[in-house]
Amino acid sequence: MPEIAIPLNLTSDEAWCFSQLVKRLSSHNLGTTGHYALHLVTPAEHDDAKKALRKLEKALAAAGYDPR
Repeated sequence: MPEIAIPLNLTSDEAWCFSQLVKRLSSHNLGTTGHYALHLVTPAEHDDAKKALRKLEKALAAAGYDPR
């Protein structure tokens, strides 16, 4: 599947808060069970969402917003 670019302009505060959110989204949150789950219905959806989340983490870190 081809990749797409998603331009996004954030303020410094927005970028920092967003990086914190991305950090806190875990496999548990991406799953199908649990109070905070996103209820992705297939393993493929889970895997693709997890890959996209990792790409967001890398892009935020490259821009200087790595909350780790």
